[in-house]
Amino acid sequence: DHRQNIQALKDILQRVQPLEDVFATWDVDGSGDITLAELMKGLESWGLLRTMDRMDADRLLKNLDKDGSGDISLRELFEFVGRDYDQHLADRIRETLLRAEENGVSLETAFRTWDADGSGAISLGELKSGLTKLHTNLFVNVTERDVRRLLSAIAGTQDGEVTLKSLMAFVGKDYMKLVAAKLKAIVAQAEEKNGVTVQELFREWDEDRSGELSVAELEEGLNKLQVFDGLTREDVHPLLESIDGDGN
Repeated sequence: DHRQNIQALKDILQRVQPLEDVFATWDVDGSGDITLAELMKGLESWGLLRTMDRMDADRLLKNLDKDGSGDISLRELFEFVGRDYDQHLADRIRETLLRAEENGVSLETAFRTWDADGSGAISLGELKSGLTKLHTNLFVNVTERDVRRLLSAIAGTQDGEVTLKSLMAFVGKDYMKLVAAKLKAIVAQAEEKNGVTVQELFREWDEDRSGELSVAELEEGLNKLQVFDGLTREDVHPLLESIDGDGN
């Protein structure tokens, strides 16, 4: 019975983790899609062909093949078993970045690696290239459609850019803590190597000579350092509050 065949396959696939590994095993030619011949081989390896013939397998493929391409994509396999493919992609890239950080590769380093042109934002092509280079069964065959959706998820908006700030927010890290730590290190290094004191740096940034740094002055001073990407007035304000010990 066709419905029984579908349910039998679905029951098995729902127990499989990670699903992309099964897909990679069945996708013998590594094309990124499963053909009818590959599906039949996969079903045979699981002993499911005993209850179906080529016509049954063809009907099964058509049931999975939602876009009518004649093949099965990884997205379609996820949809067949009721899993959110886009969420899975986002979760895996988040886990990959956090695991890399645990192994000594900072989020900033990962961002700089993917931002190949050094523009301060990761483009669609750069993200796709970066994912492909991870050489995992999940990312090796991601489509432009997959990457576009992932780009929006990381950016936090439909048409946004992936900056270091948005990448850190995506994995649950505080970008402004990084900015504060880096500013502290820069000031200490300037004093140690170049003899530039904190007071001298303060006077340079205090353009109106008021004796206090405004949000605008701190923002301009930080941007002059050219080491902070995409800092906005909204970013600088909490940084100023963290520096401002007396609340003025």
